[in-house]
Amino acid sequence: MTCGSHTTGRLLPTAACATILLAGCVTTLDVKNQADLREAFPDPVRVLTVDRVEYTLTTYSADDSVLRGKGTIRADTGLVSFNGSIPFSRIVYIQATKSSVTRGLLAAGMILTAAVFLGEAASDQGLGVFRPSEGSCPYVYARNGDAFVIQGESFGTAFGRALETRTSCMLPDLGPEGDVCIRLTNERPETHYVNSLRVRAFETPAGGTVVLDATGRAWPLVKPLGPIAGPEELRASDGVRWKSDLSAAGVGGDYRDRVMIAVPRSGDATTGSIVVSAINTRLVNAVYDQVFGFLGDQSLRFLYEVEFDPALVRTLQDWIRECALTVEVWKKGSWVVAGTILPEANEVPFRKAVRVDADGVTGDSLLLRLSSLADTWELDAVEVDWTPAGPLPERTCRTESAGHSLGASVDERLRATDDAYVRLLPGEWIEVRAERCTRSAGNQITYALDATGYLYEWVPGVDDGRTLPAQPAALEQDRVAAVKELLRHRELFLGMVFAGWQRMRLGLPPVN
Repeated sequence: MTCGSHTTGRLLPTAACATILLAGCVTTLDVKNQADLREAFPDPVRVLTVDRVEYTLTTYSADDSVLRGKGTIRADTGLVSFNGSIPFSRIVYIQATKSSVTRGLLAAGMILTAAVFLGEAASDQGLGVFRPSEGSCPYVYARNGDAFVIQGESFGTAFGRALETRTSCMLPDLGPEGDVCIRLTNERPETHYVNSLRVRAFETPAGGTVVLDATGRAWPLVKPLGPIAGPEELRASDGVRWKSDLSAAGVGGDYRDRVMIAVPRSGDATTGSIVVSAINTRLVNAVYDQVFGFLGDQSLRFLYEVEFDPALVRTLQDWIRECALTVEVWKKGSWVVAGTILPEANEVPFRKAVRVDADGVTGDSLLLRLSSLADTWELDAVEVDWTPAGPLPERTCRTESAGHSLGASVDERLRATDDAYVRLLPGEWIEVRAERCTRSAGNQITYALDATGYLYEWVPGVDDGRTLPAQPAALEQDRVAAVKELLRHRELFLGMVFAGWQRMRLGLPPVN
């Protein structure tokens, strides 16, 4: 699963290691001296410091505490000459420029740069630069016999530490015997920061199914019933999915998909579980390409803003909520929100529960409305279960070991949600072994993995590929400000996003 090598040690007293991705293979290098630095970054480099000053160094050298060089500084008035030194303690990111990596790589269809991870000054944050492939991760695997079977994806919407989150993934394919063995893997051009991992267990009668809700609570699925009205694709979990026709993104649309269904009532039951089987589309990848294609060489500054600008963090949190699937119930002449399901995975289908209250609803059916940002969800099935139930009691399984693929034990760093992170580069994984819980006669144990963390998806090439329309002169000069302004104007931003996304869905080339 991994194709790289790793050596241990430290870069000078303050910098750690560089990551280079070549033709799909990962190698991590210790940078101990100037020769190593040149090997990692052969040509000009771009440096971002803690005070958001951006340097481009055409020549440089390093000693134990500083990076010396000549080049330019990006200032409000434009580029000014620079000839001096930058303390490593003030450096957040180092990024190679496009010219550093084009030799021999364009034939492989890649434009790539590398990142240096810099000690305490960088808060252990490193970024690589690569055109992201489809999908997101970390991926979650459970061992069943001699094989690891994929179960789901974790914290895929946690873009940066400010958006760190906890996600929960059921492990239905975990083998019935032996160790509870789980892997969290990085198989994409991303850097993952894993804060904590926890294995939970739920006991149900044999043959029962357990479904998690948006808060991680577990519910039994005993007698699921399909819709009695609505799209045919939602009648069974068979891989035939309802997909957006993008009409909501057309002229006069509000960029919200809405699906109406009716589910049967069961006796006098007023509370039940709505269970949605779904997968997310790759719309977010298209948005990522558009935004970072426009940002070009200002990408690093934008990533810094994502970490430290509270207003931008709130804006991104609003966008995550807009992408959620909202489940509403028609009660007493109006729509009442029952709950939401956040985007979770665009490679592995998943199932989530929303508890509904039908108190006050008459008749033998319940009318539901599912809505989300246009074309962010593909829906496979919707079911309802009116069996009286509360959240299932849970047990936390004692972790017996947690090891990194490079050989180190990371058990202590993953026990609690704190400031201790385990970093996963592409091709690396964490393997967790937990105790197997005992069960009563006639019952079964079902497991879930809680993962807390965040990720950096490596940004596209740093050329000036403009996929967003030209902006007023002041904003064109500061593209970070332009993107932040666009993100605050929903209709304008979505109009640009879906113009490109519709062409992508049709297989047409982008318009620059």
